[in-house]
Amino acid sequence: MSLQSSFIAGSITDKLGRKWTMVISLCMTGFSLAAMVPAHTYGQFAILMALRGAFRPLYRLGSDAMIADLVPPEKRTDVYALTRLPKQYAGSI
Repeated sequence: MSLQSSFIAGSITDKLGRKWTMVISLCMTGFSLAAMVPAHTYGQFAILMALRGAFRPLYRLGSDAMIADLVPPEKRTDVYALTRLPKQYAGSI
């Protein structure tokens, strides 16, 4: 689902804007994770994982586009690297 939704994520981000794409992605990812608590069958988990996979790339694309808009070109490499580091490593830099 992540691969399929990444193909249409660009047009969704252009229509909704970077901020709202990221907000929707976070909300739907949170909803799918919270809905896994009462799920009891593999089918329910599969649907929820597909939903989560469909919305996760939207956040990455929105944040990457926002970084490209806000950060000067000479610092983008460092900022992109920091966004992909786990928090325990990024805090020590």
